[in-house]
Amino acid sequence: MAVMPFAVPDTSASISAAIQETKSERTELGGAALELATGQMQIGGDRMGSQGLDRAYSVMEQLSAMMTKNIAATLIRSTFLLAHATLREHYNEPVPIKKSGKWFSPVPSEWPERRRLTVKVGMSPGERMRKANALMQILSSQVQLAGLGMDEVLVNLQGFYETLMDWARVSEITNPEQYFVDPASDDAKKALQSKATAAQEQKKQQSQLMQQAIGLEQIRSTVDKYKADQETQFKYWAEVLRAEIEEAKIVGAATVQLLAAKEKPDDQGTGKDRGEGAGKESVTAEAA
Repeated sequence: MAVMPFAVPDTSASISAAIQETKSERTELGGAALELATGQMQIGGDRMGSQGLDRAYSVMEQLSAMMTKNIAATLIRSTFLLAHATLREHYNEPVPIKKSGKWFSPVPSEWPERRRLTVKVGMSPGERMRKANALMQILSSQVQLAGLGMDEVLVNLQGFYETLMDWARVSEITNPEQYFVDPASDDAKKALQSKATAAQEQKKQQSQLMQQAIGLEQIRSTVDKYKADQETQFKYWAEVLRAEIEEAKIVGAATVQLLAAKEKPDDQGTGKDRGEGAGKESVTAEAA
C-alpha cells in the first residue's frame, strides 16, 4: 500500500470574485447600485438630503423584502404544506383556534388536501407606513363615497370593517377585533335592526308632526279667511249704514224744506182773510 498526498487547488480567489459578482447583480436588481468601487466615492450621510436618504433606505428595504418573500415562497411554504399534510393524516382530535375574534374547533383529519397557499411575510417599518397610509386613503375614499350616496353600491359596512382591520394589523395592533365590532356578528345585526326600527319610528313621528302642522296651517288659514271675510262684511254694512244715514239726512232736510215751503203760503192767505173779515165787521158796526 502506498500513501500519496492529495492536492487541493486553491479556488478562494475565484469564489470571492463570484460572491462579489453575485452581490453586485443582486444590488442592481434592487433598483439602484448603491455599492460603488470605493467607500470614498459613495455619498456620505452628511451630504445626503432627507429625500435621498429615504430613497436609499427604501431601496434597501425593498431588497430585503424581496429576499424574505423568496424564502417564504420556497422554504416556509413547503414546510407549512408538509405540516398541514401531517396533521391531516395523523391528527383526529379537534384543535381550538381563534379567528377574527371567534373560537373554532376544527378537526385536522377533516381538512381538504391543500396544494396552494399564500404566505404573508412581515413588513419593514417603511413598508408598514406606506401601506398604512394607503389604507387610510382607502378609508377616506369609502367615507366620501358613502356621503355621496354610494352606500351599498360601491361601499358597505363589511368593507369599512375589513379596511380598519387591515390598517390595525399593519400598524402592529394586537387583536384589533377587540376594538371594533364585526358587522356580520349577531350583536351587530341586532343593533342594525334596532337602529332601522328606531329610524322608521322617527320617520313616522316626523310624518305625523308634518300632518299636524299642515292641519294647523289649514286651520290658521281658515281662521284668517274668516276674519278677513267678517272684516269685509263689517266694512260693507258700515258703509251701507253710513250711506243710508246720509240719505236719511238729505231726505229729512228736503222734507223740512218742503213742509216749510207749503206752510208759508197758507199763513199769508189766512192773514188776508182775517183782514177782510175785520173790515167787514167794522163796516157792519158803522152801519148799525
